Amino acid sequence: MKKALLSIVISLSLMQCTSNRTASAPAPTSVAESPAAEQQAGSWKESITYYAFLDGAFVETELDRKPEYRQGEFEFLKRIYSTMRYPAAARDKGIGGTVLLALTIDELGNLADSYVKEGIGYGCDEEALRAVRNASATGFEPAIKDGNPVKVRFDMPVRFRVE
Repeated sequence: MKKALLSIVISLSLMQCTSNRTASAPAPTSVAESPAAEQQAGSWKESITYYAFLDGAFVETELDRKPEYRQGEFEFLKRIYSTMRYPAAARDKGIGGTVLLALTIDELGNLADSYVKEGIGYGCDEEALRAVRNASATGFEPAIKDGNPVKVRFDMPVRFRVE
């Protein structure tokens, strides 16, 4: 039996999510061990499309300010890493891939909604959602549009890798 080590990597750039089931090259076991993580932590959101809740519907829009985790993006990623566990079913079968989560941050900066938009199964979808919800408990600075806080929705990719 192939020995699998825990290695969960939060995708730091928006990527097309597929349900690939492959073993990948070794990756760091925590955000802090990745040399580029701190630099990338603040920029992973730059390529994300934001949808603001305006006139009763979510519409793609430019924001004056994007939602920001109150302790900073690097801390947000560290909190996700520290609570995430690679599901045994996925580890045992060598399953890896990207789970795409849809997150909604309300006008007060709370995580108002979250769900799996695209998953890979074997417990990874539920684990990614649980870890992001847990890390989001501290809250965000809300998004700002035209000088006012607005509810926004965006996608967050979470990658699982087996070493």
